[in-house]
Amino acid sequence: MIKRILRAPDGIVASGSPRGADSGFAVGSLRYVPGSSIRGALAAEYLRRHPVDDNFRTLFCSDSVIFCDAVPAMKNGNHCWVARPVPLSAFSPKSNPGFSQSGEGDGVYDLLLQDHWDENLGQPVQVAGWCIKEGTTYKRFCPPTYLSVHTAINPPTKAAAEGQLFAREYLQDGSHFLMQVAGNMSGILESLINEVGFIRCGERKSGGWGKLVIENIPDAYIHSPEGSMGTVEVRLNRFNQNGQGPELLFSLTLWSDAIVVDKWLRPVSTLSPDILAWQFRLNGLKSEYSGFARVRQVHGWNVVHQLPKPVDWAIERGSCFLYRAEVDRNDRSELIKRLEELEKSGIGLRRNEGFGRVVVCDPFHLQGGGQCW
Repeated sequence: MIKRILRAPDGIVASGSPRGADSGFAVGSLRYVPGSSIRGALAAEYLRRHPVDDNFRTLFCSDSVIFCDAVPAMKNGNHCWVARPVPLSAFSPKSNPGFSQSGEGDGVYDLLLQDHWDENLGQPVQVAGWCIKEGTTYKRFCPPTYLSVHTAINPPTKAAAEGQLFAREYLQDGSHFLMQVAGNMSGILESLINEVGFIRCGERKSGGWGKLVIENIPDAYIHSPEGSMGTVEVRLNRFNQNGQGPELLFSLTLWSDAIVVDKWLRPVSTLSPDILAWQFRLNGLKSEYSGFARVRQVHGWNVVHQLPKPVDWAIERGSCFLYRAEVDRNDRSELIKRLEELEKSGIGLRRNEGFGRVVVCDPFHLQGGGQCW
């Protein structure tokens, strides 16, 4: 796994809207850098130095290398804390939303393992976005943004078009992100990353935007949320309170958008037991399952062909699902093996672009029983 910190010295526009779409006055930006943008930027740098060869095809035209989304991070001195998505099962009292341990609000309650919301807490509101964990304390985090207002250009006169203002949302300069690349031939790719020094991603690159300086920070100074989770088996035991009964409880939480289809290549909006049994041979799952999910359209732009990519439907990051499996002692180890494989490889299509990252038994869901973060 190659880990690098990306710093945006001049701001960046990572738009999730299709080109030419009527999105109103303001064009928003994603809060992360898509893995497909990083893959395209590194592929362009490779072609500036080498011809199209077998190494290029393996690195950028196959599923051998996974370019994860560069998620936001908070840098303080030499240390860097990496953000994670807040599950869609997280809710907080509307009167004062936020994490209580960090003093932001009246607490965040995870409802994946709970039956209902405590009405004594008032009206609930969903807590979306990103958060950072420092020790045992969570706090909300989002890269700062700003709006820049522009005017459209009248093609015949090449002057400002009257009454055609629009605004773009930019991630503020100084924002940091964690870039992760996993797969084969990491030595060649790491040499390329160390050589280029910076890449350009997002929109308006010709105008000087989108520069991302690559910083090599020791892994000991990168505080990622995965580091304190433990193995899949440890998390599974915590979910079931170390029980050895025939019924096991486990969850799947998406840490990136996932493009999932069924046997007939139709997009699906949930990770049903049938999908898991078909793709990962997770047998013994009960048909009843629960969860929180949202879907969105995924757009993209092919710079080489100057054409839009096909539109896909994706289950949004933060979506989470709870399952029950009936297994005996022998099948338990097999289930753990399948879950480890699922977490390592991801789920769905376009995984080499960062889609389909999933976490088994996310510890965030364990703060239940009336307790809150």
